[in-house]
Amino acid sequence: MEDPVERDDERELFKQPGREQRLGLHQPMPVRGYKPQSSDNLNLVNAGKELEAALIAYLAKLAALDGTDKRMLALAKSNVQQGCMWAWRAVFQPSED
Repeated sequence: MEDPVERDDERELFKQPGREQRLGLHQPMPVRGYKPQSSDNLNLVNAGKELEAALIAYLAKLAALDGTDKRMLALAKSNVQQGCMWAWRAVFQPSED
């Protein structure tokens, strides 16, 4: 599997005319507590989001099997989502205000 953080096509996107603003810091949505983020931080979180989606898809396949405990799989999915949220917060470091 290709490392999602190191894809050349994403680097090329940053070089396209009219996309120069994507270099450097990215402005957050107007949500209190969030600050501008570097392209490196965005790439890290986007790579993690791809991994999260793959794991949740795998859990869905398990849930489709007869005999798997659906409650445990629902807990697994919730904990994956929560763990990823904390990981993204560790990268973006929003303020608590």
